[in-house]
Amino acid sequence: MASKRGEGDRKHYRIGKILNLLDRGPVRMKDLALEFNVTPRSIERDFERIELYGYDVDTPQKGVKQFAPGVSLKKSKLTADQHSALIMLHEMSKNLGASVNKSFASLFKHLTQSEPWESNILPLMPRLIKTENIPYIKEIEEAIDYGRKLEIAYRSRGKTEAELRVVCPLKILFADGFAYILAVPGSGKGRAATYRIDRIKSLEALPESFTPPADVEKIIRKARNIWGVMPETRRRIRVRLKVERWAVDYFRQQEIVGGQRTRDEHDGSLTFEAKVCEHREIIPHILRWMPNVTVLEPPALKAEVRSLVKRYLKK
Repeated sequence: MASKRGEGDRKHYRIGKILNLLDRGPVRMKDLALEFNVTPRSIERDFERIELYGYDVDTPQKGVKQFAPGVSLKKSKLTADQHSALIMLHEMSKNLGASVNKSFASLFKHLTQSEPWESNILPLMPRLIKTENIPYIKEIEEAIDYGRKLEIAYRSRGKTEAELRVVCPLKILFADGFAYILAVPGSGKGRAATYRIDRIKSLEALPESFTPPADVEKIIRKARNIWGVMPETRRRIRVRLKVERWAVDYFRQQEIVGGQRTRDEHDGSLTFEAKVCEHREIIPHILRWMPNVTVLEPPALKAEVRSLVKRYLKK
């Protein structure tokens, strides 16, 4: 049995071990699930990630995996795109806890025979100062794998006491340095909602099972932040912005809302259009680039931005 690691880094640790086992010869999926004390579906996802890393894997017989002919850890060479993807994932791992970052750095060095800072590509992004392991990740993943309901004691923002809720977990989402559960109510019906994992004070897996909704992918397809995690039918707010000066390149090159459209104007400005679920999905981008962004519509969004600016100026 593999030694028990922190919940946060167990996935990266497991993938590294599987790569080493594959380098020695064929492996049985069932044996791996027993060794690492995870579900067969978790092992299948590990192999999906391994192939994303650029390692071709064959299935000589049902339940058995091995490196394709000519593939080994010593002979493998990452493409430029694969190397760039690993660099980006390494930077993102810094927001998933110290142990995850340490484990990914080790995996990166193992796969590339170099340190991340030696790369020609170095992404710059905010990093969390507090990097303890995210709690309950293992329990949540297993509940998603098996379609089991969870009872959580959840403290909503602004509340002093946690409330018990039964939810059906669908996905674990990472946004702005925080981890969330995307879940529907315990009845299995109703609108999906997100729950910040660090606000969960206790969690218990229940024996009751549920069937995930068929449109999970549609809920997150156009989301670029946590406020946009909604079904397409909830995207009813049409936003139109006038973007000027140095903000133009940002709005032209960044997809900040799925399905957005931009149009270059004769005066050098840019017209930005998108449908959002709620104002909070777009307001941070407007405030960031003021005074070079003007809200053209809807009037309610223009009024809310004006109110926020006035409140700030009063301070």
